[in-house]
Amino acid sequence: MTDATKKQRVLEYVKAHSVVRGDELEQKGLPRAYLYQLYKEGKLDRVERGLYSWPEGAFGEHYGLVTAAKKAPQAVVVLLSALAFHHITTQNPHRVWLAIDRKGRKPKIPYPPVQFVTMSKDLLEKGVQRYRRDGIDIKVTTPARTVADLFKYRAKVGLDVALEGLREGWKAKQFTVKELMSNADLCRVRKIMTPYIESLLMG
Repeated sequence: MTDATKKQRVLEYVKAHSVVRGDELEQKGLPRAYLYQLYKEGKLDRVERGLYSWPEGAFGEHYGLVTAAKKAPQAVVVLLSALAFHHITTQNPHRVWLAIDRKGRKPKIPYPPVQFVTMSKDLLEKGVQRYRRDGIDIKVTTPARTVADLFKYRAKVGLDVALEGLREGWKAKQFTVKELMSNADLCRVRKIMTPYIESLLMG
């Protein structure tokens, strides 16, 4: 296989996966040095040292989540980022909100900007779904779980954000009352959420 053919394979791989590390190429039998060479040729962008991306901006709306998931595959997308992922907010978060195990080490993610919260192992597994975006698996809290988290972390995100998530999610039929209450129990915020849910139903 010629160098030109190998470089073409690297380009095709990066285009299919959006964001690629050098060790991924080596697992495919391709030299990681090609990433830097293609970057110098203007055919790839460098996100950070050792991490390269497709340059044409064809990442879709979840580029930041894909990049963060690449660096922290065990983390879960939560709160404002999960709201945006499910299209139940008018806000566009400037950081990727990730939940990590409170007993684990915080991943180093120079880009994109990340806001970490810590949770128990139980909360990192329940009410969480996997999605495939740009060739990468992303773990995201479900809409109902996201709303419960917003009430749990209302001191960080603001009660108004939690109420918007509840209102917009309900309007979009993203969850049922049963799902809301189940996740409220999981996050131990049933007493806080119940009056707002009742008001929503009455309205």
